Amino acid sequence: MSLTIEVDKLSKSYDYIEYIFKDLDFKLSSGQVTAITGKNGSGKSTLLKIIAGQSDPTKGSIKYFENDNEILLNNISYVAPYYNLYEDYTPLEIYKLVIKLRISEENIAEFEDYLDKFELLKKKNVPIKNFSSGMKQRLKIILNLIGNYQAYFFDEPSSNLDVFGIETLKKEIENLKNNGKLVAIATNENNEMSWCNNFIRL
Repeated sequence: MSLTIEVDKLSKSYDYIEYIFKDLDFKLSSGQVTAITGKNGSGKSTLLKIIAGQSDPTKGSIKYFENDNEILLNNISYVAPYYNLYEDYTPLEIYKLVIKLRISEENIAEFEDYLDKFELLKKKNVPIKNFSSGMKQRLKIILNLIGNYQAYFFDEPSSNLDVFGIETLKKEIENLKNNGKLVAIATNENNEMSWCNNFIRL
């Protein structure tokens, strides 16, 4: 199934006077990895939240199409470095909680496969409060990757990651693209931008 997101005259302001961005027009499609770039304060994270359906624009419209039929977008995954984990939980416990919230079926084998890829499998029963910032970011990414979604949204996903974590993330995003998923990344990092084949510059 092919997903398209069409954005028309999109604007965002918190006071209706000064706009973070104004009158944006663009289209995102399945099989693309889109980088949303711009200087600090240009609204990269805000725009990502809006197109992911996590926040509302001040003006303009966003339409989602599946095979040319307009739909309500609900089959998405979203991760940002400022999202907090329940740190008294273990990765396995947080996975089971996320699955319940998503009303999905458990697939422990899939989750453990991702833990193994990101070298966290031996930590699956360790409370997250004992993790480094990089390990927590790896877990957030894993929770974003599990399941089968039409669209995946990442806000500065390589924050706090070491070289291994970045390379592993790169491979997973490449897999998403090759499997025809729609991917968008809010970033100013050259390595993350090198993974992308479409660009929105604010």
